[in-house]
Amino acid sequence: MPAEAWRRPFFVATQHATFNFVLILVLATDVACSVAEMVLRLSSCGQCFATWVLRWTNLAFVAFYFFELVFKLLGRGLRAHFKSYWNVVDFVVLWASIASAAIEMEMELAGSWYSPYIVAIRFCRVVRLLHFHRLLRVFLPVSTKVADVVTNRVNEQLTAGYDIGRGFMMGQYEVSKFLDHMVDYQPIADKLRKICGDSRLEIVRELATLQDKYPKVAVAVKTRRAVRHVLNTTRDELIELKEAGMLDDSVFHALMESIEEKMMRLHSAPTSIVPAPPTELLRNVNWIKGNEELFNHFKERATLQTFPSGWSLGKEGEEPSGIYIIVCGVVKVEGTVTEKDGGSLPNTDSYHWFMSDGHLQDLLTVGAVLGELGVLTRKPRQTRATCETDVRAFHLSQTVMLEALARFNRLPSLEYRLWRSCALKVARSMLSLEPKYENWSQNKLMMHLDNAFLPDLSAVNSYLVRPSMTDVILVQGVATDVNNSDEFLGPVCIPSTVYSITLRKNVYNDRTVLVIVGDENFTPDASLDWSGTGQHRRASVMNNFGLCLLH
Repeated sequence: MPAEAWRRPFFVATQHATFNFVLILVLATDVACSVAEMVLRLSSCGQCFATWVLRWTNLAFVAFYFFELVFKLLGRGLRAHFKSYWNVVDFVVLWASIASAAIEMEMELAGSWYSPYIVAIRFCRVVRLLHFHRLLRVFLPVSTKVADVVTNRVNEQLTAGYDIGRGFMMGQYEVSKFLDHMVDYQPIADKLRKICGDSRLEIVRELATLQDKYPKVAVAVKTRRAVRHVLNTTRDELIELKEAGMLDDSVFHALMESIEEKMMRLHSAPTSIVPAPPTELLRNVNWIKGNEELFNHFKERATLQTFPSGWSLGKEGEEPSGIYIIVCGVVKVEGTVTEKDGGSLPNTDSYHWFMSDGHLQDLLTVGAVLGELGVLTRKPRQTRATCETDVRAFHLSQTVMLEALARFNRLPSLEYRLWRSCALKVARSMLSLEPKYENWSQNKLMMHLDNAFLPDLSAVNSYLVRPSMTDVILVQGVATDVNNSDEFLGPVCIPSTVYSITLRKNVYNDRTVLVIVGDENFTPDASLDWSGTGQHRRASVMNNFGLCLLH
C-alpha cells in the first residue's frame, strides 16, 4: 500500500480481483484478434470488412492498455512500477502498439496500404504478440495448482502400492513361519517356503526401487506406519490397563477417543515428506543416537561413497572392512548357513542368518548397517555383500571403528552400545523361533525386548536364572545347566526349566553375552550393569531397532 493517500484508490483499483479478471479477458481477446488479423492480412482478405473491424478494435485495445499503465503509475509510482522487468516489457509492447496504431491511422486516412511503414507495422504486430507472456503469468499459478493436484493423486497411488507391498511381504513372512504346521510333506513345505522367500525378496527389491525413485513418498509412508504402530500399541496398553482395573470408564473412553481422532487424522497425512540429509541417518544409528560427541567423531571420519550395481562390499573369507550405513540403494547378502561355531557369533551382515538353514539370501535397504558383527567379532566374513543397484553409503573403516572402541570406553561405552544393538537383533531372531512367540509380529517382539537387560559377565563364572526372568537368551558363549550338565552354545534360548548356569569362554575366548527379559517384578543386578547408568526404560522401541526411516 503506497504511503501517499491520493495513490491508494488507484492502487486498490488495480489490485482488485475484478480489474484483474477484466484484464485477463482483454489480453486473451487481444491475442486472438492479433493472430486473426495477421492471418487475414497474409491471405486474400487483406482489405475485407473483417480486417477493417479488427483494425479499429486494435485502437480500443491500445487505449485500454494506455489507461491501465496510467492507473498503475498513479497507484504505485514510476520507480516502484518499473522495478519489475515484466512491467518494462509491457511498456515496450505498449509503445510498439501505439506506433502500430498511429501508422495504421495514417494509412487509413490516406486510403492506401502501400506505405513505406508497412515493414514497421508488421514488426509491431509481432511485438504485440508479446502480450501472450502476460497470459502465461496469469495462468502459471493455475497450472501449478493443477500439477500439485496431479502429483498428490500420483503420490496417493504410490502410497497405496507401497502399503500393499509391505502387507504382502509381511504376509509371506508370516505364512513361511506356519508352513510346517500346514504341510506335512516336507519337500512340498520346502518348496513353498522357497516360494515365500523369493516373493518376499522380490517385493523388497521393488519397494527399494520405489524408495530410490520417490524418496519423499517412502518417507511419508514409513512415517505413517510408525505413527500407526505407536497408536495401536498405546490403544492395546490402554485396554490392558482397563481390564486390570487401573483405569475408570471416563478416563478410558476419553483416551480412546483421543487415539481414534489421531488415527482418523492419519488419513489426511501428507503423501510426501522431504527426507532428511544423510548425516541425520548417521546421527540416528542405534549405537550413535543420543551421544553428540560420538556422532561428531564419526561424522568427521565417515566417507559418503557411491558404489555401482554389482560392486562387492565384501566377500566370504575376507577380513572385516568396517561398517557401511546404506543411504540409498539395495545390497544383496548371500551365504551358506553353517552349524554353530562353538558358541561364537558368525560375521554376517544379515540377521536372517539365525533363522535360516542352508543358503541365505537377504536384501538390505536404506538405514541398514553392514559390518557390526565384523567389528565386534573381528572374524573373517561368512557372507558376501553385493550392490543390487547403485548404492550410496557411509563407510567407517575398521581402523576408525577400533580406534573409537578404545577411545569411547566411558560407560555406557561404544562397545556396550554395539553389543546391545546386535544382541537384541539376534535375540529377536531366536525368540521368533520359539513356539510361544510364533504368533507374535516383529513389532511385538521388538517391544518385548525393549527393556532387555545385558549383564556384564566378564568377571562372572555362574549366573542364577530367577523366576522373574521371562526370557534368557545366550547370544554368545557357552553355558551349562548346573542341575543336569546340559550344555548350551550361543546363540540359543535358555529353557525356562534352567535355574542356574555356569559360564565359560568358547574356543575363541569371546565375550559371553546374555540378553535377559524380565517381568514387572524383575530387578537388574546393579553390580552387573554393563551400561553403567542403571537399568531404565528406553525412550522408544525405535531406538533399538530402527522401526521407521528417519526423515
